[in-house]
Amino acid sequence: MSRGWADLIARARGLSTHLLGRTRLAELARMRDLGRLAAALDEAYGPGVGLTPGASAEELEIAVRRAAARDLRTIAHWTGNRDTYLAPLFLDEDRRSIRALLRGAAAGSPPPERLAGLVPTPTLPEGALEELARQRSVNTVVALLIAWAHPFGAALLEEARRPQPDLLQLDLALNSEYAKCSARAVQRAPRGDAARHDLVAYVRATVDLENASTAMQLAAQRSDIDAGLLFVPDGRWLDRARFLDAAHASDAVAASATLARAFRGTPLARVATAVPRRAFEDAALSAELRWSIDAARRTPLGAAPVIAFFLRLRAEVRDLRFIIWRIALGAPPAAPDALVTIA
Repeated sequence: MSRGWADLIARARGLSTHLLGRTRLAELARMRDLGRLAAALDEAYGPGVGLTPGASAEELEIAVRRAAARDLRTIAHWTGNRDTYLAPLFLDEDRRSIRALLRGAAAGSPPPERLAGLVPTPTLPEGALEELARQRSVNTVVALLIAWAHPFGAALLEEARRPQPDLLQLDLALNSEYAKCSARAVQRAPRGDAARHDLVAYVRATVDLENASTAMQLAAQRSDIDAGLLFVPDGRWLDRARFLDAAHASDAVAASATLARAFRGTPLARVATAVPRRAFEDAALSAELRWSIDAARRTPLGAAPVIAFFLRLRAEVRDLRFIIWRIALGAPPAAPDALVTIA
C-alpha cells in the first residue's frame, strides 16, 4: 500500500484499540445482570449510542450497532477519495445485512429479529436497515434498495418479482453481484500494490466461503435446483468440481468432508468441520479473522490491518449480541470458547 494510505492504516489500528477484545468480552460474558452489562458498555462506548439506565436487551443491541456504525463512519471519512478500493469491505457488510433482511421478510419474522447482528454502513445506515426490516415482502425490500440506488438492488429484482422468491437464488444474485463489484473495485488499485493483493485475497476467500455454505445447504435440503447454476466463480480454493461433489453429497456431514479436502492446508480448513448453518457462519468468521490478523502482522502496510479491523468489529458485534441475550434469557454464563473474537 502506498504512503498515501498510512493515515487510514493508523486510524484502523487506533480504532482497533477501542474494541473490547476477547479478555474483556469474556468478563462481560460472566455477568448475570443486564444493568451491570449496560454500565460496562456505557463506559466503553461513551456518549452517542443512546444507552440509558435500565436499558433492555433490545436497547443494548441497538447501542452495539450504533457503536459499530460510528467506527465504520470514521473509517469511511478517513478513506476519502480512496473509498473505491475498500468497496469489497463495505459491500460485504451490506451483502450480509441484505441477506438477513431478505430472509426475515420471506419468513415474516418481527423487525427486531431481522436486525439481529447487523452492522450499519455509510451506504446502509441504521435508519435504512430499520426501514428495510419493516418491509412485509422480499419484493418491497428490493424495491427500496432500487429506489436508493444501492448496488445490489437491480441484481435482486428478477428473483424478487416471483410469487415465491427462492432464497438460494437470492443468495446467488447477492454473491455474484458482490464478486463483480469487488473485482471492479480491486482492479483500480495499482498492480503490485500490497493493498490490491490483500483485497483480492479477501474477496476470493469470501466467494469460497459462500460457495461452501451453498453446497452445505444443498446437501442438507436435497433441493431440485441444478447445483451448477448456484456456483459463483473466482474463489481461491473451492473449485467447481469440489463444489458439485459437496452439493451432491448425501447430507451436510458428507458435504463437510468434501469441503475439508478442498480447504486442507488453507486458512479456511476449520470451517469444513462446522455443519449447522449458525456454526458454519461463526467458524467462517473466526477463520477469516485469524487469517486477517496474521496477514496484518506479515504485511503491516497493506490493506490487511484495515480488513482485520472490519472483521474484529463484526466478531465483537456478534459476541456482544450473544452475551446480551444469554443474560436476558437467564442462561448460564457463556464459556470463552463460545466467543468468536480471538484477540
